Amino acid sequence: AAPPAPKVTVATPRQMAVTLYAEFTGNTAPLNAVDLEARVEGFLTSIDYRDGEAVRKGRVLFQIEKEQYAAKVEQLKAALESAGATQANAQRDYDRQAALGQREVSSQRTVDDAKTKLDTARADVKAAEAALSLAEISYAYTTVRAPFDGVVTRHLADVGALVGTSGPTKLATILQVD
Repeated sequence: AAPPAPKVTVATPRQMAVTLYAEFTGNTAPLNAVDLEARVEGFLTSIDYRDGEAVRKGRVLFQIEKEQYAAKVEQLKAALESAGATQANAQRDYDRQAALGQREVSSQRTVDDAKTKLDTARADVKAAEAALSLAEISYAYTTVRAPFDGVVTRHLADVGALVGTSGPTKLATILQVD
């Protein structure tokens, strides 16, 4: 005997939009990846983000103890003021000796010595300004900020850890994703 005829279901055709899609394999990679490093030596005092958190550019992520760097800035400000006072005194002395030299009351050597002291005082002021600028830069490095919007990875140093002792210490990585 022949088998029974198979059952066939029939549907009525419909017209509708079809979404085209394709499947690919691939990797995701950040646009930018930057290691956040401690550029100055000190104890890590705070971590101001959660691991894996998305942050905005300029947000404070880590704090390194600031007290010693703030004291250095104040010390160099005082040194700059002292150098400025020395320069002002040397300027007055030179002006006095130059006036006396024009009237031939003072010797040329005395005028030259006063000029040398004035030039030395000016150089001391410039050196003090440069030292103060370097101290302010180091002070600014005690705060580690996000260089761009991104996601910060897990922190690699904990609060209380000494960082920056033998060069830059990697604290975390920030990834810019789009």
